[in-house]
Amino acid sequence: MKYWFKRNGDLVEGILLLLSFLALVVMWGIAGYMQAVKDYSGEVPTALRVWYIILIVLFLVFYIIGKIVKRYNKKHSKTTIYTHNLAADIIENFENVLYSHDIKVPDECREGDETEGCLYGQTYSDLLDETEICLIEAIKPIDGNYELITDRFE
Repeated sequence: MKYWFKRNGDLVEGILLLLSFLALVVMWGIAGYMQAVKDYSGEVPTALRVWYIILIVLFLVFYIIGKIVKRYNKKHSKTTIYTHNLAADIIENFENVLYSHDIKVPDECREGDETEGCLYGQTYSDLLDETEICLIEAIKPIDGNYELITDRFE
C-alpha cells in the first residue's frame, strides 16, 4: 500500500482536490436553493440544513486530507540529480572565461574551424568526466532523498 501511494500520491491529491471543489460547488447550489425556499415559504427545511452541514464537513475533510497527502508527497518524493548536466554547466563557466580572454586550449581533435569551442574534443570530454566524478563524490555523502543519474544528459 505504501508503495502504491508513493507512486500515485499526486493522483490521490488531485482527486481529493476535485472532491473538495465539488463539495464546495454543491454547497453553493444548496445555499442558493435554501435561500429560494426561504424566500418562498419563509422557512428552510431541516433536511436541507443537515445536507448543507454534511457538505461543509465533507469539504473540510477532503481539503485537510488533500493537504496531508501533499505534505506526504513533498516529503517522500525523490529529487533527480543529473550530474552530467551539472558538470557541463560548470565547464561552460570556465569556457566563458577562456572565451573572454580569447584562449583556445589545444587538442588533437581540432580542425581549425572557427565554431570550435575554447575547450574541444578529448580535452572537453576528459574535463567533463573528471568534473562529474568530483560532483558525484561531493553529493554521495549528503543525506537526502535524491537519485543520482550519471554519465548521461537529462
